[in-house]
Amino acid sequence: MQCDKCNKEIKDGNKFCNYCGEKIVENMQKEKQVSVDKPLVFKIIAGGLIVLVFYIIFADRPFSFVSGDRQVDNRVITSSVVNVLCDSEYTDASGGSGTVITPEGIILTNSHIIPQDEEYILTGDEGCLVILPNQQTGEPDEVYWAQPIVIPGLSDEYDLAYLEIYDVFTDEDGVVYGRYPKKFVSIFDEQYKHDDICQFKTNKLGDSIRILGYPQTSGGYYLTITEGVLSSFSDEGVILTSAKIDEGNSGGLAVDESGCMVGVPVAISEGTYQNLGVIISTELILEFSDKLSTALNEQ
Repeated sequence: MQCDKCNKEIKDGNKFCNYCGEKIVENMQKEKQVSVDKPLVFKIIAGGLIVLVFYIIFADRPFSFVSGDRQVDNRVITSSVVNVLCDSEYTDASGGSGTVITPEGIILTNSHIIPQDEEYILTGDEGCLVILPNQQTGEPDEVYWAQPIVIPGLSDEYDLAYLEIYDVFTDEDGVVYGRYPKKFVSIFDEQYKHDDICQFKTNKLGDSIRILGYPQTSGGYYLTITEGVLSSFSDEGVILTSAKIDEGNSGGLAVDESGCMVGVPVAISEGTYQNLGVIISTELILEFSDKLSTALNEQ
């Protein structure tokens, strides 16, 4: 099967193109059994089991959220969204955004921004660079190394993956860009009350939404926030928004007016959706995390 946007070959059953992030409309209409039987030749590091925290966070609540008058601290939200840069000697370098989901440094992102083929992750041995923003200005601040956590088939189908920070970046002159180990700012850290504020929130059409990420239109290195409204909900768990999403926003964070997570921005759709932005909802993220838990338990 070919992607209508980039014309590259993708697997049957994928919900998104793992090269450009385009939503695959025809395959969203049916469920497909995910195969996890083939060998896991991708890098899955021991700490990767922490990714199941996302499943734990959302398993016992509705898929959409609501709050009263309280809001998640905006400084926490902006500090949780990181820039991801992945180099490869086999393919073009790629980049995008990610969201820190645990204080230990587990990051949720899109699978298509991690260089890979059907069998291997194509980053170097050191993995990808994760750049943390300055809390006030959004400028690059601290830099860390992170290893991708990708499950064959499953990550492609949902266009979701994780990264795990494992060390600080040191340049050729010996300059260290941060400190490790450390506790990273995460929107889901219990002290910031995301769960308490957002537990019973129900988003509806026309609600305000913000997209946070590192789009190429802003140079790709500065945290950028765009605003719009929730334009449409689909039966497949995909949300459409009028908020501007550009290349580089993939893997970032979509939040509502209360700062509650709505999903992961993945692409801007042309034609069918008249340039509306596409967001992978928390419903699909939970579904992915549930299947990921099953896949890891079978190893």
